[in-house]
Amino acid sequence: MKEETQDNEFSLIDLFVILLKRWKLIAAVTLCGILLSLVWFFLSPQSGFKSGILVEGRMTVMLNPAAAAFMPVDLTLVFNWPELVLLAFGDMGLKTLELDGSAVSIDGKTERSVILLFIENKMIQGGKNFSVSASRRLGQTSNAIDIMFRYGDPDIIKGFLEALSKRGNAVAGEIMKPFMETFIADYEAFMSPDSPSLNKSLSLNEVSRYNFSKAVLADRERIIIELFPPSITEDAGTVLPSGGGGKFLVVVLAAFFFSVFLTFCLNAVDNLKKDGETLNKIRGALGKKDDYL
Repeated sequence: MKEETQDNEFSLIDLFVILLKRWKLIAAVTLCGILLSLVWFFLSPQSGFKSGILVEGRMTVMLNPAAAAFMPVDLTLVFNWPELVLLAFGDMGLKTLELDGSAVSIDGKTERSVILLFIENKMIQGGKNFSVSASRRLGQTSNAIDIMFRYGDPDIIKGFLEALSKRGNAVAGEIMKPFMETFIADYEAFMSPDSPSLNKSLSLNEVSRYNFSKAVLADRERIIIELFPPSITEDAGTVLPSGGGGKFLVVVLAAFFFSVFLTFCLNAVDNLKKDGETLNKIRGALGKKDDYL
């Protein structure tokens, strides 16, 4: 039992010596694995990033104060609507949307429900690449919102935010249109000579709302005001795509274990060269009759 233990100890020492003799080979192959992983990460088109760098853009918009009486929903709900986000990307002419290592075609080749689900899951619920929140610049009582979008291309960021602002204005107009039309009809009926009301006076606020409603319906007034237009605010830094860290580690470990395997293979070849009898048997099996000297 004691001899067996000593043999095992010598075996472990021998293995360590073999690895130590070829440490340069192990280090070189492992380093190659690391370099290949880095090249794959920085050059492959992951998540739509350029070289894995996320750039952040922001804009702050608010509801025109004159429109507040006609807006039945919160402005954050409008800009968090997946359909609005998709329309904004479509206005840019973007064919593929890539986020967190996943991509979806938005040029009509993919079903609309699939695209909307992708936007809902990757952008709106994730919140890493897109967020709509109440603005803190103007205080909690303000009807302004901050919109953030992260991507790998600053031009796409600005284009998307500009398109989102225009589309948001159009969608808000469609939401408010029935309320404005009803208000205009009531206003004009009240001011009509045929109206039974004897007192035709209206408050300045009601007159202002009437003029604003007429201007919006005639496309002469915006509902959404850009307090701070789209701009690139910061470089969000290098971000590994979804699953990127795991793949990187797998490649590096694979390179290391391959180098260890290669080390033992080379050591076995060296041992065979020193063992003439074994080498002659191998040569005989291969049909070579001359002995190895």
